[in-house]
Formats: sequence, structure tokens, C-alpha cells
Amino acid sequence: MDRVERQTEDFILTLQRARRAIEMEDLDTAQELLLTAYEQKERSTLLCRALPLYSPEPFTREKVTKALTDAVCTKCGYTEEGWFCAVIPTLLPKKKKRSTDYIKEIMYASLERFFMEKPMQKFGTCTIVFRHVYNRNNPKRAWRDHDNIEIKAVIDAIAMFVMEDDSPHVCQHFYCSAEGDCDKTEVYVVPQEEFLMWYKMQLKISDVRLIPHNVKLGYFVSIGKRILLENL
Repeated sequence: MDRVERQTEDFILTLQRARRAIEMEDLDTAQELLLTAYEQKERSTLLCRALPLYSPEPFTREKVTKALTDAVCTKCGYTEEGWFCAVIPTLLPKKKKRSTDYIKEIMYASLERFFMEKPMQKFGTCTIVFRHVYNRNNPKRAWRDHDNIEIKAVIDAIAMFVMEDDSPHVCQHFYCSAEGDCDKTEVYVVPQEEFLMWYKMQLKISDVRLIPHNVKLGYFVSIGKRILLENL
């Protein structure tokens, strides 16, 4: 805990220096200090993940998962068309720049919490879509090449909960970028026969409306129950 406190104090001091550099229009120094603050915060975050271990009473896994998902606010759900969607409130990191363990932890925790009391619908032949949304109020930010973005941790997590298989012969990938009100990453799992429908709709997407249950799955389950009752 002492290390967390020291790193937090160092982060605050660096951030204050960066603010002063920006106010003095010393942009080179400000850029260097902001990068330093970013690295300090990442190291501190990694240490903070071990804090529950220092509790006099052990935490249950459910409490730790809830704390993580409450803090990150990754939304999971289904679109009205029955496609699974996860909205990550940040852009994914570049490949090989830093550890992606935090992305993996966030995704597993969010999916585990979402499906805790829900049946899992496994998609068979499907397309997994990554839609990278950049804040339109930050026009100087360069849009990154899709092949430089780390997506494996996200695919591994989603495949475990939502897909029957993520091998190339049943799962296709599609990547695109768009402007939006904030930085975020939208991930969709769409049956391959419906991908063209998603592609035509994606230009009109502004904010994704998610519902907790797949309406298509509910429809087919209700039909199945009716047929079963009719044959009793």
C-alpha cells in the first residue's frame, strides 16, 4: 500500500507540472510530462489490482468482479436485431506497446457479470466486428491503422462466452473506424448471413442501444415452448 501511495503522489505532482507547462505554452515539456504521468498511472493501476489481497477479510470473487466492472463501465448486451455487442469505454491499445492484461481482466469480468443470471447464446458461423470510435472533439488525434490495434484479448474473452468457435473457417473479422462523442470501442458478433445488414446500418450508428436479452432467442424459445405444449 505504501508503494501505491507514493506512486499516486508522484502522479499528482507530474500532472501539476504538465498543467503549468501547458499554461506556459511549453508544449514539448507538456507532452513529455503527460506521457510520464500516463506511465505512472498505469504502474499504479497494476499495483491497485492487488489491494484486495491486503484486506483483513478475504473478498469474494463476485465483489471483486463487481468493483472492476462498476469502475470501468463496459456495457454488454444485445441489439434489437439480436446481435451481441460490447461497448468498451476506451480505444484499444496498439500492439506490443504495453501489457493488455487489463483489457482481458475488464472483458472477462464484464462478460462474467452480464451472463451471471442469463442463458448464453453461442453464435456459430459469425463475423466479429470492431468499430473504433474516435472523439470528434479531438481532431488532431490520428486514426490508427487497424492492423496495429491489439484485439486478441477481446476476441478470446468474447469467444469464451458468446461464440461456438473463433477459428477462421467459422469466424470472420471486420474492422472500421468512425467519429463519435467520445473515444470507445464497439464489438459486435453478427451471424455471417446478417453481416451485410449490419454493414448498411453502421453508417447511421450514433449511440448503441443495448437490451439485456436477445429478443430473437426469446422469440424462438417461446415458439419452442408452444410447440412442446401443443404436443403434450
